[in-house]
Amino acid sequence: MMVRLSAALALLVPALALAQGEARVITLDEAVRAALENHPSIRRAKADVSGAEAGVTAARAPLLPQVQGQASWQFQDRPSVQLGTSFVRSSGQSFAAGLSLNQLVTDFGRTTNGLRAAAATEDAQRESEQDVRDVVVANVRQAFFATRARKALLAVAEQNLANQQRHLDQVAAFVELGERPPYDLAQARTNVGAARSQLAAAQGEYRVARASLVQAMGIPASADFDVADQGLPALEGEGAPAEELLPEALGTRHDVAALDQRIRSSEYFVRSNEAGWLPTLGVAGGIDTLGPAFHDLDPAWKAGVTLTWQLFQGGATLAAVRQAEAGLKGLLADRDALAQQVRFELEQSLASIQSALAARDAADETLASAREQLRLAEGRYETGLGSLLELSDAELALQQAEGARVQAEYDLSAARALLLRRLGRG
Repeated sequence: MMVRLSAALALLVPALALAQGEARVITLDEAVRAALENHPSIRRAKADVSGAEAGVTAARAPLLPQVQGQASWQFQDRPSVQLGTSFVRSSGQSFAAGLSLNQLVTDFGRTTNGLRAAAATEDAQRESEQDVRDVVVANVRQAFFATRARKALLAVAEQNLANQQRHLDQVAAFVELGERPPYDLAQARTNVGAARSQLAAAQGEYRVARASLVQAMGIPASADFDVADQGLPALEGEGAPAEELLPEALGTRHDVAALDQRIRSSEYFVRSNEAGWLPTLGVAGGIDTLGPAFHDLDPAWKAGVTLTWQLFQGGATLAAVRQAEAGLKGLLADRDALAQQVRFELEQSLASIQSALAARDAADETLASAREQLRLAEGRYETGLGSLLELSDAELALQQAEGARVQAEYDLSAARALLLRRLGRG
């Protein structure tokens, strides 16, 4: 059932404080917590773990005693010879009941290795569940920072409109006094109109970004909230070479651990299939009763040892072993490929962080220069030394510098969030 986000977040993140008359503001931690408690991918991963647990129970079952009970009733009506060629019909009924027990003694590792394979598969599924949680958290962080960037760009658009409106009022006064030509007033009005269009676009983009964040959180609700102005601080090791961080990533990432467990499961599966060439030893016992009525049954019991050896199966065991070995080789190749992918991802994230840091420093310098440029352009226009074109160029330069600063901050936070994921730090 669809619920409003205000109700959903009140349930999921009760620590949110809502100021009177102000929009709800959610933090990064609150968004992550909501996703971990609600996202469908996590629920699906938990269901897969439950299925793997059932698989272990099923694999263990052949090692336990197998008890079977049975009962039957039979009625017969048949002709029987009495004298010469004269026939008469005879009829009767019989009852039978029994209980049997079979216990596997050994199949030389076929079942036990199958059980170990199932247990390793369960462990792999648990690691996969944790990996799903890590992916969800990473997606929420990316969506949160993208939303925060759109919020900042919306503030830039609002400030630009305010500046353009202020300049329009200023130009209108100059034109009225005859100090500026009417062209300047028309141009200033055009600039205001353009600023309003940019503001409308920024509002729409912020709304879409919040909707994307809601989707990343896994909550079917409207996006009637604001995001907090948050970033990620510097991470330990973000300036180190990839070789130093690679052991940490390979040792902590859950997708790597899940693949290692699948390799372990495949190794046990190979052993289980190899045991198909060996016999199966078991013991069996039972009690049977037979008689014309339930109150008139004669008991009997039996016990024995069975040795079953499939001497020829048309090559089925050999094929099963080869198939299992091929699956194991494929997983080992996947493991090597994943290790290479992890290393590449670390190189990529580290380079992205360093690039974003440099871009942010450059954006800070550019922004300071653009603000000074606008201040000077406003002063020149007020004294009649500068033109409206010069002022408009300065306003545009400031807007672009502010946008570049927002983009650099987003790139840095997004790169750090991705590095956290790629290092397996949650």
